[in-house]
Amino acid sequence: AEEATAREIVTVAGDAATLAPATSLQDLGELFRMSPLVVSGDTGPLHLAAAVGARCVGLFGPVPAERNGPYGRGHVIVEPPADLRPRWEDRKTDTAAMAAISVDQVMQAVETALSRADAA
Repeated sequence: AEEATAREIVTVAGDAATLAPATSLQDLGELFRMSPLVVSGDTGPLHLAAAVGARCVGLFGPVPAERNGPYGRGHVIVEPPADLRPRWEDRKTDTAAMAAISVDQVMQAVETALSRADAA
């Protein structure tokens, strides 16, 4: 399902996006380690990036960052207001919390993360 969605995004975006090739966890970790910043939702790749020492901007919607991390210094968290979080049992289907995170909030978090002296 995620691959089909990614392909649709690439099609709509035209030259502005490409679909990343399949990679191993080891290779992905190395790419993250070499990256100046990783922006990701609350997913496995976000936590892998934090584990290898990458600076991260974590986007947390239905689950609060204090529950799931990322752990370490240098990370910036973007979350919606708490009243937009769904009930725990609805967290997989209620998308309002993620939709409440604006592009401007993410861009501000990126600028903050890149300007910090402390690393992950």
